[in-house]
Amino acid sequence: MKTNTKENTMKIINLTPRTINELITNQSFPPSGIIARLDSSTAQVNEINKIPLYEKLWGTIKNLPDSVEGTVYVVPGVMLDAGVSQGRTDLVAPGELVRNNGKIIGCKGFSV
Repeated sequence: MKTNTKENTMKIINLTPRTINELITNQSFPPSGIIARLDSSTAQVNEINKIPLYEKLWGTIKNLPDSVEGTVYVVPGVMLDAGVSQGRTDLVAPGELVRNNGKIIGCKGFSV
């Protein structure tokens, strides 16, 4: 995704099952109805005192629309990392989470 100091106006599509409330600009992004899912598996990599140690292996992202110029997709943070490693440049995740009495009420910006 191109980023610069100029204001970017893009279509933002939420691929999570929850409304994303971006608190700096007071914008809300309801779920789009498409929920992206990330395949994962585990593999034993070692053990300590006979206790197995596992590594999480990320697979492909399911239900991720093709890239569309001028559009970014909001996905969970772990999915952002997986998508970037797979070459996607059109994904963002909720930025710093804001809580009220322990409950997430929104985020400050997006992470890229």
